[in-house]
Amino acid sequence: MLLDPGDYVLVEDFTYPSALEALHPLQVKTVGVKMDREGMMHGDLEFILACWDRSWGKRPKVIYTVTYFLLFRSS
Repeated sequence: MLLDPGDYVLVEDFTYPSALEALHPLQVKTVGVKMDREGMMHGDLEFILACWDRSWGKRPKVIYTVTYFLLFRSS
């Protein structure tokens, strides 16, 4: 519903292969965003979007990410 062939999707550098396989038949392209232990690095995401060149195609309209839950122990 959200994607057309040739669209770009932002994904974490390390994401589930099955998610990428699900996007492949839709004929969309993926752009990896660097990540740390908390998920996507906002600085890299901002850089990608700020430097987006229209000659590559429309700016990404979807981000695929996985929720991370960190537990913190108090001393």
